Amino acid sequence: MKKQFLPLTLFILTCGTLSAQTFYNNGAQIGVVGAQMIVKTGSGANDGTLENAGSGLFSNKGEVHIEGSFVNTNGIADGYSSNAGQYIVSKDWVNNATFNADQSKVFLHGGNQLITGNNPTTFFDLICETPSTTKKQTLDANVDGTLTLNNNELATDGYRMTVLNPSSAAIVVNGVNDAFVSSTGVGKLVRKTNSTDEYLFPLGWNNSGLILKREVSFTPNDASNHSYEARFAFNTLSTTTTTDDGYAIATKEANIQSGNDKFYHLLRSADNTPASLAIFYDPNNDGQWSSIARWQGPPQWEDLANANGNATSPRVRMIRNGWTDNGNQPHALIKPVEGDDFAFPNVFAPGSTDPSIPAENRYFTIVNNLKKVVLDELMVFNRWGEVVFSSKRDGTDKWDGYYQGKLQQQGNYTFIAKVKKLNGESYAPISGNLALVW
Repeated sequence: MKKQFLPLTLFILTCGTLSAQTFYNNGAQIGVVGAQMIVKTGSGANDGTLENAGSGLFSNKGEVHIEGSFVNTNGIADGYSSNAGQYIVSKDWVNNATFNADQSKVFLHGGNQLITGNNPTTFFDLICETPSTTKKQTLDANVDGTLTLNNNELATDGYRMTVLNPSSAAIVVNGVNDAFVSSTGVGKLVRKTNSTDEYLFPLGWNNSGLILKREVSFTPNDASNHSYEARFAFNTLSTTTTTDDGYAIATKEANIQSGNDKFYHLLRSADNTPASLAIFYDPNNDGQWSSIARWQGPPQWEDLANANGNATSPRVRMIRNGWTDNGNQPHALIKPVEGDDFAFPNVFAPGSTDPSIPAENRYFTIVNNLKKVVLDELMVFNRWGEVVFSSKRDGTDKWDGYYQGKLQQQGNYTFIAKVKKLNGESYAPISGNLALVW
């Protein structure tokens, strides 16, 4: 069927059904009012496409079923003022011009589909339909009402899907294990908040047909306007790094026994207002974890401490209350060293270039296993009683083996430390011996 060029000023469908193989609006004002319009597929290359071009206006107050792609070339398409028109699209959503969602619903009803074009779309309600399919973004997009996932994947790739509606119910998930949002690179799922409710991020990854869904959630401490964003990262390597981005498991502070090598999350907030952070995991498939670490400091994995598990269904939540964003996004599940609250090593190797020696063994300081204490002061003496390191004098709590710019001799040294509990109660001064080797 040839394209339909409609030069008329106003074309209104008020009832009944209109069917066509290709619908091309070349600058007309078209309204679908209380009717059902079907653009059907056929044998032609572009059959089933609804294209709004020529600075046309396409207003939808009914049901528009598009068996091909919706293409807004250089016109305006909308939901007919405040009314809830429905766009039911079986192929791609292509927006190169202006889409005013109003209160409309857009159903991505086909197989694997693109959200694409030159202009980011702000949907009102976006409903991703058809199980086991992927709806993929090639640019940023927004949802002003509700984002619904029906047993399928929304792949933002390196872009952002922002849910502007601050209701905690603004994301609807139908599919416990196979409805999820995936991202790569700088891509994220972003949520606006204005309450102290829990805001769920249904994140995951499809690894060649094997779906790994591991959510996170934020529960803000106050009801002001905030914004949180998150991305799931799946590790395709074996045990060499926590993620494919290269955050090595072995690069960790001494109080961490092991870290999750299967996945991690990139987490961020628009401000540093505290929130409760929860990372979901399956102990049967992911292992047992008892805390959350953040890639920060030297850099290395550092225990955020004071996390606790909550056995909810279908996954366990590891919760860290009072979480704040310090600009370091990688977060992973870890297992801290068990045992005494703290200890001091008896040997260290400053200046070592041996890659098998972990970073935490190249300086001398407290091993704060459970982060229940604070190192108040640390002093190290050589065999002649000279103070070669003082935390108060040198402005750091880690001795790197140098004194007055020179690496000190190998051999035995003594130390005195003052340690306090978090409640301010002091331990008796602690002294001991250590060996410096290089």
